[in-house]
Amino acid sequence: MANQLIRLDEKYISAVQLQMAEDRILETYINNLSEGAPDAIYGHLQDAGFLYVARMLGGTKLDPTLISALVERWRPEAHTFHLPCGECTITLEDVSLQLGLPVDGEVVMGPVLSADWSATCEQLLGKVPNKFKGSRIEMRWLEDNFKTIEASASDVEKEQFVRAFILKLIGGLLMPDKSRNLVHLRWLLLLANLKEAGRLSWGSAVLATLYREMCRATQPEKAKIGGCMLLLQSWAWYRLPFLRPQVDLPYEFPLVIWWNNPARHSGIPTELEDIRLALDQQTEEEFVWMPYANPRIQECIPVEFLANRNIWYVKVPLIVFATVEIHESNRVMRQFGCMQRIPSSPQKLDDLHNIDLRGRLEEDWSTFHQKYIDIWQRRYDYLPTREPFLTPELATSPDYMDWFRHNGKPYLLSALERSRQRRRRRQRQGPIILGQENMSRGDQHLLQLHTNTRLSCNHLVSMVHIFFVLTQFILHKHHTIIHCINAFSRCIFPTIATHHTILRADATSNIDVSGIVDNSHLLSTVGLCNTIQLSSDSVANTPNNVFLPRWVILATADSYRGGCTMGD
Repeated sequence: MANQLIRLDEKYISAVQLQMAEDRILETYINNLSEGAPDAIYGHLQDAGFLYVARMLGGTKLDPTLISALVERWRPEAHTFHLPCGECTITLEDVSLQLGLPVDGEVVMGPVLSADWSATCEQLLGKVPNKFKGSRIEMRWLEDNFKTIEASASDVEKEQFVRAFILKLIGGLLMPDKSRNLVHLRWLLLLANLKEAGRLSWGSAVLATLYREMCRATQPEKAKIGGCMLLLQSWAWYRLPFLRPQVDLPYEFPLVIWWNNPARHSGIPTELEDIRLALDQQTEEEFVWMPYANPRIQECIPVEFLANRNIWYVKVPLIVFATVEIHESNRVMRQFGCMQRIPSSPQKLDDLHNIDLRGRLEEDWSTFHQKYIDIWQRRYDYLPTREPFLTPELATSPDYMDWFRHNGKPYLLSALERSRQRRRRRQRQGPIILGQENMSRGDQHLLQLHTNTRLSCNHLVSMVHIFFVLTQFILHKHHTIIHCINAFSRCIFPTIATHHTILRADATSNIDVSGIVDNSHLLSTVGLCNTIQLSSDSVANTPNNVFLPRWVILATADSYRGGCTMGD
Protein backbone atom coordinates (compact mmCIF):
# COMPACT_ATOMS: atom_id res chain seq x y z
CA MET A 1 0.00 0.00 0.00
CA ALA A 2 2.85 2.40 0.74
CA ASN A 3 4.11 2.02 -2.82
CA GLN A 4 0.60 2.76 -4.05
CA LEU A 5 0.35 6.02 -2.08
CA ILE A 6 3.77 7.55 -2.69
CA ARG A 7 5.20 5.41 -5.48
CA LEU A 8 6.01 8.45 -7.67
CA ASP A 9 8.12 10.18 -5.04
CA GLU A 10 11.37 9.99 -7.00
CA LYS A 11 9.80 12.25 -9.68
CA TYR A 12 7.99 14.47 -7.21
CA ILE A 13 8.58 18.16 -6.50
CA SER A 14 8.63 17.80 -2.70
CA ALA A 15 11.44 15.24 -2.91
CA VAL A 16 13.56 17.65 -4.95
CA GLN A 17 12.45 21.04 -3.68
CA LEU A 18 14.32 20.94 -0.40
CA GLN A 19 17.58 20.29 -2.27
CA MET A 20 17.06 23.12 -4.76
CA ALA A 21 19.02 26.35 -4.41
CA GLU A 22 15.80 28.36 -4.68
CA ASP A 23 12.18 27.46 -4.01
CA ARG A 24 10.12 26.85 -7.13
CA ILE A 25 7.20 29.27 -7.36
CA LEU A 26 4.83 28.26 -10.13
CA GLU A 27 3.62 30.78 -12.67
CA THR A 28 -0.17 31.02 -12.41
CA TYR A 29 -2.74 32.68 -14.62
CA ILE A 30 -6.13 34.29 -14.20
CA ASN A 31 -8.03 36.64 -16.51
CA ASN A 32 -10.72 38.22 -14.36
CA LEU A 33 -13.87 39.51 -16.02
CA SER A 34 -13.81 43.28 -16.22
CA GLU A 35 -17.56 43.50 -16.83
CA GLY A 36 -20.40 41.43 -15.44
CA ALA A 37 -22.96 39.66 -17.57
CA PRO A 38 -25.60 42.07 -18.95
CA ASP A 39 -29.13 41.48 -17.66
CA ALA A 40 -30.24 40.81 -21.22
CA ILE A 41 -28.40 37.47 -21.38
CA TYR A 42 -29.26 36.04 -17.94
CA GLY A 43 -31.83 33.64 -19.37
CA HIS A 44 -29.42 32.26 -21.95
CA LEU A 45 -26.65 31.91 -19.35
CA GLN A 46 -29.04 29.92 -17.17
CA ASP A 47 -29.91 27.66 -20.10
CA ALA A 48 -26.19 26.92 -20.62
CA GLY A 49 -25.48 26.33 -16.90
CA PHE A 50 -23.23 29.37 -16.45
CA LEU A 51 -25.52 31.87 -14.71
CA TYR A 52 -23.96 31.72 -11.24
CA VAL A 53 -20.35 31.41 -12.32
CA ALA A 54 -20.87 34.52 -14.44
CA ARG A 55 -20.75 36.51 -11.18
CA MET A 56 -17.00 35.87 -10.89
CA LEU A 57 -15.92 39.43 -11.59
CA GLY A 58 -12.40 40.75 -11.08
CA GLY A 59 -11.14 41.38 -7.57
CA THR A 60 -9.45 38.20 -6.41
CA LYS A 61 -5.73 37.85 -7.02
CA LEU A 62 -3.92 34.56 -7.14
CA ASP A 63 -1.25 33.72 -4.58
CA PRO A 64 1.38 31.73 -6.54
CA THR A 65 3.30 30.95 -3.34
CA LEU A 66 0.31 29.36 -1.63
CA ILE A 67 -0.57 27.47 -4.81
CA SER A 68 3.01 26.18 -5.09
CA ALA A 69 2.90 24.99 -1.46
CA LEU A 70 -0.36 23.13 -2.11
CA VAL A 71 1.05 21.44 -5.22
CA GLU A 72 3.90 20.12 -3.06
CA ARG A 73 1.24 18.26 -1.03
CA TRP A 74 -0.67 16.93 -4.03
CA ARG A 75 -0.29 13.21 -4.71
CA PRO A 76 -0.98 12.25 -8.36
CA GLU A 77 -1.26 8.60 -7.30
CA ALA A 78 -4.61 9.22 -5.56
CA HIS A 79 -5.59 12.83 -6.44
CA THR A 80 -5.43 13.90 -2.80
CA PHE A 81 -3.40 16.27 -0.68
CA HIS A 82 -1.33 14.67 2.09
CA LEU A 83 -1.41 16.72 5.29
CA PRO A 84 -0.79 15.83 8.93
CA CYS A 85 -4.56 15.39 9.39
CA GLY A 86 -4.78 12.76 6.61
CA GLU A 87 -5.90 12.81 2.99
CA CYS A 88 -8.12 15.60 1.64
CA THR A 89 -8.98 16.85 -1.83
CA ILE A 90 -11.08 19.12 -4.02
CA THR A 91 -14.34 17.32 -4.77
CA LEU A 92 -17.42 17.76 -6.92
CA GLU A 93 -19.03 19.37 -3.88
CA ASP A 94 -16.38 22.08 -3.90
CA VAL A 95 -16.82 22.73 -7.62
CA SER A 96 -20.60 22.92 -7.24
CA LEU A 97 -20.65 25.32 -4.29
CA GLN A 98 -17.50 27.32 -4.93
CA LEU A 99 -18.15 27.96 -8.63
CA GLY A 100 -21.89 27.39 -8.99
CA LEU A 101 -21.40 25.01 -11.93
CA PRO A 102 -23.60 21.98 -12.73
CA VAL A 103 -21.89 18.69 -11.89
CA ASP A 104 -24.67 16.17 -12.57
CA GLY A 105 -24.90 15.85 -16.32
CA GLU A 106 -23.43 14.33 -19.44
CA VAL A 107 -19.68 14.10 -20.06
CA VAL A 108 -18.14 17.18 -21.70
CA MET A 109 -17.12 15.58 -24.97
CA GLY A 110 -17.32 16.34 -28.67
CA PRO A 111 -15.31 17.13 -31.79
CA VAL A 112 -12.09 19.09 -31.45
CA LEU A 113 -11.74 20.36 -35.02
CA SER A 114 -13.87 22.27 -37.49
CA ALA A 115 -13.52 22.12 -41.25
CA ASP A 116 -13.67 25.93 -41.37
CA TRP A 117 -13.16 27.89 -38.16
CA SER A 118 -13.98 31.19 -39.86
CA ALA A 119 -17.39 29.91 -40.93
CA THR A 120 -17.96 28.43 -37.47
CA CYS A 121 -17.17 31.74 -35.76
CA GLU A 122 -19.33 33.65 -38.20
CA GLN A 123 -22.27 31.41 -37.40
CA LEU A 124 -21.85 31.00 -33.63
CA LEU A 125 -20.28 34.35 -32.71
CA GLY A 126 -21.47 36.62 -35.49
CA LYS A 127 -17.90 37.86 -35.94
CA VAL A 128 -14.66 36.38 -37.25
CA PRO A 129 -11.29 36.86 -35.49
CA ASN A 130 -8.61 38.57 -37.56
CA LYS A 131 -6.27 35.65 -36.87
CA PHE A 132 -6.32 32.09 -35.60
CA LYS A 133 -3.52 30.25 -33.82
CA GLY A 134 -4.34 26.74 -34.89
CA SER A 135 -7.72 26.09 -33.26
CA ARG A 136 -7.33 28.87 -30.72
CA ILE A 137 -8.16 32.57 -30.71
CA GLU A 138 -6.92 35.43 -28.55
CA MET A 139 -8.78 36.33 -25.38
CA ARG A 140 -8.14 39.99 -26.13
CA TRP A 141 -10.18 39.73 -29.32
CA LEU A 142 -13.15 38.42 -27.33
CA GLU A 143 -12.82 41.21 -24.80
CA ASP A 144 -12.60 43.91 -27.46
CA ASN A 145 -15.50 42.66 -29.58
CA PHE A 146 -18.02 41.54 -26.95
CA LYS A 147 -18.18 44.28 -24.34
CA THR A 148 -21.92 45.03 -24.15
CA ILE A 149 -25.20 44.10 -25.78
CA GLU A 150 -28.44 46.01 -25.95
CA ALA A 151 -31.61 44.62 -24.38
CA SER A 152 -33.30 45.15 -27.74
CA ALA A 153 -30.89 42.79 -29.54
CA SER A 154 -32.34 39.74 -31.27
CA ASP A 155 -32.23 36.28 -29.68
CA VAL A 156 -29.59 35.23 -32.22
CA GLU A 157 -27.36 38.16 -31.25
CA LYS A 158 -27.86 37.44 -27.55
CA GLU A 159 -26.91 33.79 -28.02
CA GLN A 160 -23.79 34.82 -29.93
CA PHE A 161 -22.86 37.21 -27.13
CA VAL A 162 -23.43 34.47 -24.52
CA ARG A 163 -21.11 32.09 -26.37
CA ALA A 164 -18.36 34.71 -26.39
CA PHE A 165 -18.98 35.43 -22.69
CA ILE A 166 -18.70 31.73 -21.79
CA LEU A 167 -15.51 31.42 -23.85
CA LYS A 168 -14.04 34.24 -21.74
CA LEU A 169 -15.05 32.38 -18.57
CA ILE A 170 -13.53 29.10 -19.75
CA GLY A 171 -10.31 30.58 -21.15
CA GLY A 172 -9.75 33.09 -18.36
CA LEU A 173 -11.05 31.49 -15.16
CA LEU A 174 -12.38 27.95 -15.37
CA MET A 175 -10.03 25.99 -17.63
CA PRO A 176 -7.26 28.34 -18.79
CA ASP A 177 -4.26 26.75 -20.45
CA LYS A 178 -0.67 27.84 -19.99
CA SER A 179 -0.67 30.05 -23.10
CA ARG A 180 -2.04 32.85 -20.86
CA ASN A 181 -3.91 34.62 -23.68
CA LEU A 182 -5.60 31.99 -25.89
CA VAL A 183 -8.77 29.91 -25.71
CA HIS A 184 -9.49 26.78 -27.75
CA LEU A 185 -12.51 26.84 -30.04
CA ARG A 186 -13.53 23.25 -29.26
CA TRP A 187 -15.51 24.79 -26.39
CA LEU A 188 -17.42 26.90 -28.90
CA LEU A 189 -18.60 23.79 -30.73
CA LEU A 190 -20.21 22.57 -27.48
CA LEU A 191 -22.10 25.86 -27.17
CA ALA A 192 -23.87 25.67 -30.53
CA ASN A 193 -27.08 24.74 -28.71
CA LEU A 194 -27.10 26.49 -25.33
CA LYS A 195 -29.82 24.32 -23.83
CA GLU A 196 -27.92 21.18 -24.82
CA ALA A 197 -24.80 22.72 -23.28
CA GLY A 198 -26.77 23.13 -20.03
CA ARG A 199 -27.13 19.34 -19.81
CA LEU A 200 -23.35 18.85 -19.61
CA SER A 201 -21.38 18.34 -16.40
CA TRP A 202 -19.21 21.44 -16.69
CA GLY A 203 -18.18 21.11 -13.06
CA SER A 204 -16.62 17.68 -13.56
CA ALA A 205 -14.78 19.04 -16.63
CA VAL A 206 -13.29 21.87 -14.57
CA LEU A 207 -12.25 19.44 -11.81
CA ALA A 208 -10.70 16.93 -14.24
CA THR A 209 -8.68 19.74 -15.83
CA LEU A 210 -7.52 21.00 -12.44
CA TYR A 211 -6.51 17.48 -11.35
CA ARG A 212 -4.50 17.02 -14.54
CA GLU A 213 -2.73 20.37 -14.17
CA MET A 214 -1.81 19.71 -10.53
CA CYS A 215 -0.54 16.23 -11.36
CA ARG A 216 1.75 17.62 -14.05
CA ALA A 217 2.90 20.49 -11.84
CA THR A 218 4.28 17.99 -9.30
CA GLN A 219 7.10 17.33 -11.77
CA PRO A 220 10.08 19.44 -10.66
CA GLU A 221 10.89 20.76 -14.14
CA LYS A 222 7.46 22.35 -14.60
CA ALA A 223 7.38 26.14 -14.22
CA LYS A 224 3.72 26.92 -15.04
CA ILE A 225 0.34 25.58 -14.04
CA GLY A 226 -3.05 25.97 -15.75
CA GLY A 227 -6.55 25.05 -14.67
CA CYS A 228 -8.87 26.80 -12.23
CA MET A 229 -6.37 28.18 -9.75
CA LEU A 230 -9.10 30.31 -8.20
CA LEU A 231 -10.89 27.11 -7.14
CA LEU A 232 -7.71 25.63 -5.68
CA GLN A 233 -6.92 28.80 -3.74
CA SER A 234 -10.47 29.28 -2.45
CA TRP A 235 -10.66 25.62 -1.40
CA ALA A 236 -7.55 26.12 0.72
CA TRP A 237 -8.79 29.35 2.26
CA TYR A 238 -12.11 27.83 3.34
CA ARG A 239 -10.43 24.79 4.90
CA LEU A 240 -7.14 26.18 6.25
CA PRO A 241 -8.11 29.27 8.30
CA PHE A 242 -4.55 30.02 9.37
CA LEU A 243 -3.62 30.70 5.73
CA ARG A 244 -6.59 32.78 4.63
CA PRO A 245 -7.29 36.51 4.59
CA GLN A 246 -10.02 37.79 6.86
CA VAL A 247 -13.25 39.00 5.26
CA ASP A 248 -15.89 40.56 7.50
CA LEU A 249 -18.82 40.64 5.06
CA PRO A 250 -21.63 38.07 4.59
CA TYR A 251 -21.03 35.08 2.36
CA GLU A 252 -22.14 35.20 -1.27
CA PHE A 253 -22.84 32.57 -3.91
CA PRO A 254 -20.95 31.13 -5.64
CA LEU A 255 -18.70 30.98 -2.61
CA VAL A 256 -15.51 31.82 -4.48
CA ILE A 257 -16.67 35.42 -5.01
CA TRP A 258 -16.56 36.08 -1.23
CA TRP A 259 -12.84 36.75 -1.66
CA ASN A 260 -13.58 39.65 -4.03
CA ASN A 261 -14.46 41.69 -0.94
CA PRO A 262 -11.91 43.80 0.95
CA ALA A 263 -9.81 41.53 3.14
CA ARG A 264 -7.13 41.80 5.82
CA HIS A 265 -4.00 39.76 5.15
CA SER A 266 -2.12 40.52 8.36
CA GLY A 267 -0.42 37.65 10.14
CA ILE A 268 -0.56 35.26 7.18
CA PRO A 269 2.69 33.53 6.16
CA THR A 270 3.79 34.73 2.74
CA GLU A 271 7.07 32.90 2.08
CA LEU A 272 6.96 29.36 0.72
CA GLU A 273 9.11 27.97 3.52
CA ASP A 274 6.77 29.49 6.12
CA ILE A 275 3.61 28.16 4.43
CA ARG A 276 5.30 24.77 4.18
CA LEU A 277 6.08 24.92 7.90
CA ALA A 278 2.55 26.05 8.78
CA LEU A 279 1.10 23.06 6.92
CA ASP A 280 3.51 20.69 8.65
CA GLN A 281 2.64 22.12 12.07
CA GLN A 282 -1.10 21.88 11.45
CA THR A 283 -3.13 19.72 13.82
CA GLU A 284 -6.15 17.61 12.95
CA GLU A 285 -8.45 20.15 14.60
CA GLU A 286 -7.15 22.98 12.42
CA PHE A 287 -8.40 21.55 9.15
CA VAL A 288 -12.03 22.51 8.48
CA TRP A 289 -13.50 19.34 7.06
CA MET A 290 -17.00 20.66 6.43
CA PRO A 291 -16.91 24.43 5.85
CA TYR A 292 -20.21 24.44 3.97
CA ALA A 293 -22.10 23.18 7.04
CA ASN A 294 -21.80 26.68 8.45
CA PRO A 295 -25.39 28.00 8.72
CA ARG A 296 -24.28 31.39 7.41
CA ILE A 297 -22.97 29.68 4.28
CA GLN A 298 -26.03 27.45 3.94
CA GLU A 299 -28.25 30.54 3.89
CA CYS A 300 -26.69 31.87 0.69
CA ILE A 301 -26.67 28.60 -1.32
CA PRO A 302 -29.55 28.28 -3.81
CA VAL A 303 -31.74 25.30 -2.98
CA GLU A 304 -31.13 23.61 -6.35
CA PHE A 305 -27.48 23.10 -5.44
CA LEU A 306 -28.44 21.12 -2.32
CA ALA A 307 -31.18 19.01 -3.88
CA ASN A 308 -28.95 16.13 -5.07
CA ARG A 309 -25.94 15.71 -2.80
CA ASN A 310 -25.30 12.13 -3.90
CA ILE A 311 -23.50 13.40 -6.99
CA TRP A 312 -20.81 14.85 -4.73
CA TYR A 313 -19.90 11.42 -3.34
CA VAL A 314 -19.53 9.31 -6.48
CA LYS A 315 -16.19 7.55 -7.00
CA VAL A 316 -15.95 7.72 -10.77
CA PRO A 317 -13.75 8.94 -13.63
CA LEU A 318 -13.95 12.64 -14.49
CA ILE A 319 -13.76 13.05 -18.26
CA VAL A 320 -13.28 16.01 -20.57
CA PHE A 321 -12.10 15.30 -24.12
CA ALA A 322 -8.70 13.54 -23.80
CA THR A 323 -8.46 13.94 -20.01
CA VAL A 324 -9.55 11.24 -17.56
CA GLU A 325 -8.94 11.62 -13.82
CA ILE A 326 -10.47 9.65 -10.93
CA HIS A 327 -12.63 11.36 -8.29
CA GLU A 328 -11.33 9.52 -5.19
CA SER A 329 -14.20 10.50 -2.88
CA ASN A 330 -13.83 7.35 -0.75
CA ARG A 331 -10.48 8.65 0.54
CA VAL A 332 -11.92 11.88 1.99
CA MET A 333 -15.16 10.82 3.66
CA ARG A 334 -14.65 13.28 6.53
CA GLN A 335 -15.31 16.06 4.04
CA PHE A 336 -18.86 14.67 3.75
CA GLY A 337 -19.39 14.21 7.49
CA CYS A 338 -18.70 10.46 7.39
CA MET A 339 -16.19 8.18 9.09
CA GLN A 340 -12.93 7.65 7.22
CA ARG A 341 -11.71 4.08 7.13
CA ILE A 342 -8.56 2.78 5.47
CA PRO A 343 -9.40 3.08 1.75
CA SER A 344 -8.61 0.63 -1.00
CA SER A 345 -5.57 1.16 -3.20
CA PRO A 346 -6.00 4.00 -5.69
CA GLN A 347 -6.57 3.06 -9.31
CA LYS A 348 -3.42 3.37 -11.45
CA LEU A 349 -3.95 5.65 -14.44
CA ASP A 350 -0.34 6.40 -15.35
CA ASP A 351 -0.91 5.73 -19.04
CA LEU A 352 -3.90 8.06 -19.15
CA HIS A 353 -1.80 10.84 -17.59
CA ASN A 354 0.33 10.83 -20.73
CA ILE A 355 -2.63 11.28 -23.09
CA ASP A 356 -3.71 14.74 -24.21
CA LEU A 357 -4.85 16.57 -27.34
CA ARG A 358 -1.37 17.17 -28.70
CA GLY A 359 -0.97 15.40 -32.03
CA ARG A 360 -4.39 13.73 -31.70
CA LEU A 361 -6.83 16.44 -32.74
CA GLU A 362 -8.77 14.09 -35.00
CA GLU A 363 -9.19 11.39 -32.32
CA ASP A 364 -12.76 10.34 -31.51
CA TRP A 365 -12.46 10.68 -27.75
CA SER A 366 -15.98 9.47 -27.03
CA THR A 367 -14.97 6.11 -28.53
CA PHE A 368 -11.45 6.13 -27.09
CA HIS A 369 -12.73 6.65 -23.51
CA GLN A 370 -15.95 4.66 -23.88
CA LYS A 371 -15.38 2.42 -20.84
CA TYR A 372 -14.84 5.43 -18.58
CA ILE A 373 -17.85 7.23 -20.04
CA ASP A 374 -19.97 4.15 -19.29
CA ILE A 375 -18.90 4.32 -15.64
CA TRP A 376 -19.81 8.01 -15.46
CA GLN A 377 -23.22 7.31 -16.96
CA ARG A 378 -23.79 4.75 -14.17
CA ARG A 379 -22.23 7.06 -11.58
CA TYR A 380 -24.81 6.41 -8.87
CA ASP A 381 -23.75 2.76 -8.83
CA TYR A 382 -20.39 3.93 -7.47
CA LEU A 383 -21.34 5.57 -4.19
CA PRO A 384 -18.94 4.69 -1.35
CA THR A 385 -20.21 3.44 1.98
CA ARG A 386 -21.09 6.37 4.22
CA GLU A 387 -21.03 6.12 8.00
CA PRO A 388 -21.98 9.43 9.66
CA PHE A 389 -20.20 10.11 12.95
CA LEU A 390 -21.56 11.97 15.96
CA THR A 391 -18.36 13.06 17.71
CA PRO A 392 -14.95 14.11 16.35
CA GLU A 393 -13.37 11.11 18.04
CA LEU A 394 -15.29 8.85 15.64
CA ALA A 395 -14.32 10.73 12.48
CA THR A 396 -11.83 8.00 11.57
CA SER A 397 -11.55 4.32 12.29
CA PRO A 398 -9.12 3.59 15.15
CA ASP A 399 -6.43 2.36 12.77
CA TYR A 400 -6.69 5.03 10.06
CA MET A 401 -4.25 7.68 11.30
CA ASP A 402 -1.57 5.11 12.16
CA TRP A 403 -2.01 3.62 8.69
CA PHE A 404 -1.77 7.01 7.01
CA ARG A 405 1.33 8.10 8.95
CA HIS A 406 3.02 4.85 7.96
CA ASN A 407 1.95 4.72 4.31
CA GLY A 408 1.33 8.35 3.34
CA LYS A 409 3.43 11.49 3.50
CA PRO A 410 1.94 13.71 6.22
CA TYR A 411 5.10 15.83 6.59
CA LEU A 412 7.62 17.33 4.21
CA LEU A 413 10.01 18.56 6.91
CA SER A 414 11.97 16.69 9.54
CA ALA A 415 10.83 16.70 13.17
CA LEU A 416 13.60 19.18 14.00
CA GLU A 417 12.57 21.56 11.21
CA ARG A 418 8.92 21.30 12.24
CA SER A 419 9.77 22.39 15.77
CA ARG A 420 10.99 25.87 14.81
CA GLN A 421 8.83 28.96 15.19
CA ARG A 422 7.20 30.51 12.17
CA ARG A 423 8.52 33.91 11.25
CA ARG A 424 6.08 36.79 11.32
CA ARG A 425 5.92 38.62 8.03
CA ARG A 426 3.19 41.14 8.77
CA GLN A 427 1.85 42.98 11.77
CA ARG A 428 -1.73 43.96 12.41
CA GLN A 429 -2.25 47.68 11.94
CA GLY A 430 -4.06 49.96 14.36
CA PRO A 431 -6.65 49.48 17.09
CA ILE A 432 -10.17 48.21 16.67
CA ILE A 433 -12.54 50.74 18.24
CA LEU A 434 -15.96 49.56 19.42
CA GLY A 435 -18.67 52.10 20.33
CA GLN A 436 -16.17 54.87 21.01
CA GLU A 437 -18.62 57.62 20.13
CA ASN A 438 -20.87 56.54 23.04
CA MET A 439 -18.09 56.25 25.65
CA SER A 440 -17.12 58.69 28.30
CA ARG A 441 -13.43 59.06 29.03
CA GLY A 442 -13.84 57.23 32.32
CA ASP A 443 -15.67 54.32 30.64
CA GLN A 444 -12.98 53.63 28.08
CA HIS A 445 -10.83 50.70 29.14
CA LEU A 446 -7.79 49.91 27.05
CA LEU A 447 -6.42 46.39 26.94
CA GLN A 448 -3.45 45.32 24.85
CA LEU A 449 -3.25 41.62 24.22
CA HIS A 450 -0.45 39.49 22.84
CA THR A 451 -1.87 36.19 21.59
CA ASN A 452 -1.18 33.11 19.56
CA THR A 453 -2.23 30.00 21.37
CA ARG A 454 -4.74 27.47 20.07
CA LEU A 455 -7.47 26.24 22.37
CA SER A 456 -10.27 23.74 22.02
CA CYS A 457 -13.87 24.90 22.27
CA ASN A 458 -14.39 23.09 25.59
CA HIS A 459 -11.27 24.69 27.03
CA LEU A 460 -12.45 28.13 25.99
CA VAL A 461 -15.90 27.76 27.49
CA SER A 462 -14.35 26.51 30.73
CA MET A 463 -12.08 29.54 30.84
CA VAL A 464 -15.09 31.82 30.40
CA HIS A 465 -16.66 30.46 33.58
CA ILE A 466 -13.39 30.55 35.53
CA PHE A 467 -12.64 34.14 34.57
CA PHE A 468 -16.23 35.18 35.15
CA VAL A 469 -16.23 33.93 38.75
CA LEU A 470 -12.78 35.42 39.38
CA THR A 471 -13.69 38.88 38.12
CA GLN A 472 -16.93 38.92 40.11
CA PHE A 473 -14.89 38.44 43.25
CA ILE A 474 -12.18 40.92 42.35
CA LEU A 475 -14.45 43.75 41.32
CA HIS A 476 -16.05 43.81 44.74
CA LYS A 477 -12.69 44.85 46.15
CA HIS A 478 -10.76 46.63 43.44
CA HIS A 479 -11.27 49.31 40.88
CA THR A 480 -9.40 47.56 38.11
CA ILE A 481 -8.88 43.91 37.21
CA ILE A 482 -6.10 44.24 34.70
CA HIS A 483 -3.20 43.32 37.00
CA CYS A 484 -5.01 40.33 38.47
CA ILE A 485 -6.01 38.93 35.11
CA ASN A 486 -2.46 39.48 33.93
CA ALA A 487 -1.18 37.27 36.72
CA PHE A 488 -3.91 34.70 36.21
CA SER A 489 -3.36 34.53 32.46
CA ARG A 490 0.32 33.79 32.93
CA CYS A 491 -0.69 30.64 34.80
CA ILE A 492 -2.81 29.49 31.87
CA PHE A 493 -0.61 30.75 29.00
CA PRO A 494 2.95 29.99 30.10
CA THR A 495 4.70 31.17 26.96
CA ILE A 496 5.01 34.54 25.30
CA ALA A 497 3.75 35.63 21.89
CA THR A 498 4.22 38.72 19.81
CA HIS A 499 0.80 39.46 18.31
CA HIS A 500 -0.96 42.71 19.25
CA THR A 501 -4.68 43.43 19.24
CA ILE A 502 -6.09 46.55 20.90
CA LEU A 503 -9.78 46.80 21.81
CA ARG A 504 -11.74 49.60 23.41
CA ALA A 505 -14.94 48.36 25.04
CA ASP A 506 -17.96 50.23 26.30
CA ALA A 507 -18.73 49.30 29.88
CA THR A 508 -22.48 49.50 29.39
CA SER A 509 -23.46 48.63 25.83
CA ASN A 510 -23.67 45.24 24.12
CA ILE A 511 -20.79 44.40 21.83
CA ASP A 512 -21.07 42.09 18.83
CA VAL A 513 -17.65 40.87 17.71
CA SER A 514 -18.92 38.38 15.14
CA GLY A 515 -17.57 40.56 12.36
CA ILE A 516 -14.12 40.89 13.90
CA VAL A 517 -13.12 37.35 14.64
CA ASP A 518 -14.02 34.47 12.34
CA ASN A 519 -13.25 30.76 12.32
CA SER A 520 -9.55 31.42 12.06
CA HIS A 521 -9.43 33.11 15.47
CA LEU A 522 -10.49 31.47 18.70
CA LEU A 523 -12.09 33.63 21.36
CA SER A 524 -11.71 33.51 25.09
CA THR A 525 -13.75 35.99 27.08
CA VAL A 526 -13.79 37.50 30.53
CA GLY A 527 -16.57 39.72 31.77
CA LEU A 528 -18.71 40.86 34.60
CA CYS A 529 -22.18 40.96 33.10
CA ASN A 530 -25.73 39.86 33.48
CA THR A 531 -25.58 37.46 30.54
CA ILE A 532 -22.89 35.86 28.40
CA GLN A 533 -24.00 34.34 25.11
CA LEU A 534 -21.62 32.15 23.14
CA SER A 535 -22.86 31.03 19.73
CA SER A 536 -20.59 28.25 18.49
CA ASP A 537 -19.72 28.14 14.81
CA SER A 538 -20.75 24.69 13.69
CA VAL A 539 -17.86 24.41 11.26
CA ALA A 540 -14.78 25.22 13.25
CA ASN A 541 -16.31 24.39 16.65
CA THR A 542 -15.19 27.72 18.06
CA PRO A 543 -17.20 30.50 19.69
CA ASN A 544 -17.93 33.04 17.01
CA ASN A 545 -20.46 35.51 18.41
CA VAL A 546 -19.96 36.99 21.87
CA PHE A 547 -22.30 39.47 23.54
CA LEU A 548 -20.90 41.03 26.71
CA PRO A 549 -22.78 43.91 28.35
CA ARG A 550 -19.97 44.99 30.73
CA TRP A 551 -16.17 45.03 31.25
CA VAL A 552 -15.12 43.10 28.19
CA ILE A 553 -11.82 41.42 27.67
CA LEU A 554 -11.32 39.60 24.41
CA ALA A 555 -8.39 37.42 23.63
CA THR A 556 -7.91 36.20 20.08
CA ALA A 557 -5.74 33.19 19.51
CA ASP A 558 -4.38 33.13 16.00
CA SER A 559 -2.37 30.62 14.07
CA TYR A 560 0.98 31.38 15.64
CA ARG A 561 2.44 29.26 18.39
CA GLY A 562 3.08 30.70 21.84
CA GLY A 563 0.98 32.10 24.63
CA CYS A 564 -0.83 35.14 25.96
CA THR A 565 0.41 38.14 27.91
CA MET A 566 -2.00 40.83 29.01
CA GLY A 567 -0.50 44.29 29.10
CA ASP A 568 -0.90 46.49 32.12
